Amino acid sequence: MQPDFEPILERQIHHLINGAEGIWHMGQRDINWIRISKAAKDKGFKIAHLGKILHAKFLNDYPAIVDKVQVKIFTTQKDVEERIDIARHSYRARNARMESLTDESVSDSMRALRAR
Repeated sequence: MQPDFEPILERQIHHLINGAEGIWHMGQRDINWIRISKAAKDKGFKIAHLGKILHAKFLNDYPAIVDKVQVKIFTTQKDVEERIDIARHSYRARNARMESLTDESVSDSMRALRAR
């Protein structure tokens, strides 16, 4: 997948998770809040369902740019901290790439995808 699509798909996580009944998501990048209602829990909602939602929706909604999806959910402090450093490095690289863009350098296909 092209790196230019990463922020677009990342921003969709908010909408995809909030589409589930009884689930509330707020934030982006490495600052996220997710609340699971008691009703959703009582109906059997598990943390693993977050990954299943993202897997299914990315494959279904973005077949032109996504052909494989793997979702891993890390819950231990050590694992999370290790991955935050990796993610923040990616965010800095992405920010630098975005700062260098001009209207002339963005392809028509990227403009169409962002307008979605």
